[in-house]
Amino acid sequence: RSVARISVALIRDALDSEKKNRHIAEQAAILQKEKAFADAVIDSIPGMLYLYDAQGKLVRWYKRHETFTGYSAEELAKMKLMDWYEGDPAAAEHIAREAGRAFAEGFADAEDYLRIKDGSRIPMYFTAVRLDIDGAAYIVGIGLDIKKKKKAERALQESHDSLERKVEERTRELMAANEELRALNEEMIAMNEDLVHTNESLQT
Repeated sequence: RSVARISVALIRDALDSEKKNRHIAEQAAILQKEKAFADAVIDSIPGMLYLYDAQGKLVRWYKRHETFTGYSAEELAKMKLMDWYEGDPAAAEHIAREAGRAFAEGFADAEDYLRIKDGSRIPMYFTAVRLDIDGAAYIVGIGLDIKKKKKAERALQESHDSLERKVEERTRELMAANEELRALNEEMIAMNEDLVHTNESLQT
């Protein structure tokens, strides 16, 4: 009987273990699906998603960060926020101020130039939202390439400037024409007065 009871207990334990393993496998499958969904959502974001800690260290990023900047994962793991603005003190001061505002107020955004690995500077729009994890403060945000926006703004400004120049030129032309008409009118008045005087002299 004791052997039978032990066998039943072993079978029960085996069944319980199998049930637990099956539950763990199901949960792992669910987590894998959720991760795949989250990765798909992140990959669809039209820009760079980043996470910086309070010391300015780049803690988390995604593949687009690497392809856009030209830096490898190993290089990005050593990056700090201010590294992107080395040699550009005005941009560094601007971004440091806005990052500080995000930590202090919870949100900030900014437009400035990002220096990528090949040395070129890309006009970017950045957002930063404070995120607290396990008592530590971070900022999470998105960086968007705004070259096309800047190009459109320049084209619009050039068109506006061109229109203003044309308006100014046309205004000068109209003023000159008006001055010529005024001078001609005065000349005609003077000629008319001369004719009147001449006619009066002839009559006397």
